[in-house]
Amino acid sequence: MIVETTVQLSEMVASLRAAQDLGGMVAFDTEATSERPEDAALVGMSFATEDGRTWYVPVGHEEGPQLPLDMVLEAVAPLLEKGVVAYGSKYDIRLMAKHNVHLNVTVDGLSVVRLLGEVDYGVGLKETVERWFNEQAPTFKETLGKKTNAAEVPIEDLAPYAEADAWNTLRVVQEGLSRLSDTVKEGLLHYELNAMRIAAKMEDVGLPVDMEMLQEALVRGQEAVEQLRQDAIAALRAKNPDISPDLNLRSSKQLQEALFTQLGLPIVGTSKKTGNPSANKTALAKLAKDHPEVELITRYRSAATTVSRIEELLEAARERDGHHYVHASLNPAGAATGRWTSSSPNIQNHPRSPYVYEHSQGVWEFAVRDAIQAPPGYLIVSADYSQIELRVAAGFSQEPAWVEAFATGRDVHTATASAIFGIPPEEVTEDQRYKGKTLNFSMLFGATEMKVAELLDIEKDEAADIINRFWQGLPNVTSWVRKVHKSALKTGYVSTAFGRKRHLPDVFDEREWVRDKALRESVNTIIQGTAADLLKIGLTNQEPVADHFGAQLFLVVHDQFVWLVPEDLDLRAFAEAMEPAICPQLPGFPTILADWGIGERLGRLQKYDSVSSIPVGAP
Repeated sequence: MIVETTVQLSEMVASLRAAQDLGGMVAFDTEATSERPEDAALVGMSFATEDGRTWYVPVGHEEGPQLPLDMVLEAVAPLLEKGVVAYGSKYDIRLMAKHNVHLNVTVDGLSVVRLLGEVDYGVGLKETVERWFNEQAPTFKETLGKKTNAAEVPIEDLAPYAEADAWNTLRVVQEGLSRLSDTVKEGLLHYELNAMRIAAKMEDVGLPVDMEMLQEALVRGQEAVEQLRQDAIAALRAKNPDISPDLNLRSSKQLQEALFTQLGLPIVGTSKKTGNPSANKTALAKLAKDHPEVELITRYRSAATTVSRIEELLEAARERDGHHYVHASLNPAGAATGRWTSSSPNIQNHPRSPYVYEHSQGVWEFAVRDAIQAPPGYLIVSADYSQIELRVAAGFSQEPAWVEAFATGRDVHTATASAIFGIPPEEVTEDQRYKGKTLNFSMLFGATEMKVAELLDIEKDEAADIINRFWQGLPNVTSWVRKVHKSALKTGYVSTAFGRKRHLPDVFDEREWVRDKALRESVNTIIQGTAADLLKIGLTNQEPVADHFGAQLFLVVHDQFVWLVPEDLDLRAFAEAMEPAICPQLPGFPTILADWGIGERLGRLQKYDSVSSIPVGAP
């Protein structure tokens, strides 16, 4: 039903209030002019109740009968504050907050679907409706047609789509809750819902950036990219002058012609789609080892990607109170394991170490994290879980070498090397420790002999030997991994310590390489997923502590929390209060600890390996 009169609005509000008073669910969704909440204008709101009634309230269409936005918000605000269900509610929370309306989401359908582990099947509302109810739901793209945004779509055309979204949200929430185990509903679901809400707050805060540094980096980066392009083409033409000086180094088709036809380089892979020699990233990386001209191409393409990332940050930055912030989309469970991801732009994929690109006229070096700068009056404080994945693996496997190392504060990589090489820890050399560390972070996640050989720069036979030593030296780990594989092959899914599922349909594939990949993912999911769950619990726990100290969480990167804190804060007191909040403990698992960093720029933080080492008082 399209609500376009005050009488209809009053009737809708009365029906929704009655549903809530009886303990029923009310679903809510919004339509707006932009995918970015900070730039969006509200176009309409849709509602649904369990008896199948749906409403669409237009408030921002370019044409058609509509009620004033302020009137509608005043009428529906008490309903939204009392509690509704939604799907991917982070956007809706931010959009309504722009109008000073608190959206209280009691259940988020997207969070429920993710907890059920259906990430490999697709977790979008339309995909889930098709999979669960065997129905085709209308898509926004189809509804939008040739229009540029929702405000241009006629009310009578947008209403069916919007109402269907609200109704389907309600159905998915009901069905999803019936499928969740009581353990998850009573535990992890609470933290997952909070993660969605806190992600909305983090997006509103934004990533504080130094625009001047980014702009300078962009200019220097563009110059370096052009020079690398010239260097690469010059190197190719030195081998064959017939190669065009206008060769597009980012075109796979043109590179195939230049590398394999004109230069006659060996074919290291073929395209599955065309059967032609492959010139993708993997193929170029292999060729680059023996062909300097190809190495220049890979350097050019990497530098060009870095420049594009800087451009994305600059384009997404918005000024607020004299400083600039990037409001990226943060996804609390975007990865299949339950880890956080980000997009528009991706602010998590910048390494801690600087990008370094050498060319014929010099070197361009830039650390993106250095451009993440606290605004005046604030400092950046970060907390990283200390070796969280190994601690989780030690808890699951109860491997004595690891458990003892964490319990006594000894180096776990030395403990692994000691077990692998059969020597006392005190006799482990730096090279042996490095091998132990490499195996710790590669074997649990399914690295192949070839990958280990590459990481350690050794021959494949030697890699096979050291891998065998790893499994023999850590028998409890070996036994646990086998149990995980056996369970995955039987049930088709795995679960974290908190009950988060991930279905792995490929474990039933007839192709061995596909099945093996899924089995590697089974172990990876349990370890990374449990770590992600711990972080979400810590995320909820940190909120009252952050509020008490006036801190603002603005970024989560895998196992790291990052806050803006007042510069006159007692940083030791903040860390002492925060560490027990963000480090929930699992019975029988090694103690979860955090490493700390403090400074004005994220890339230049002063590091502290314990709370006790942080100076007392303000810096």
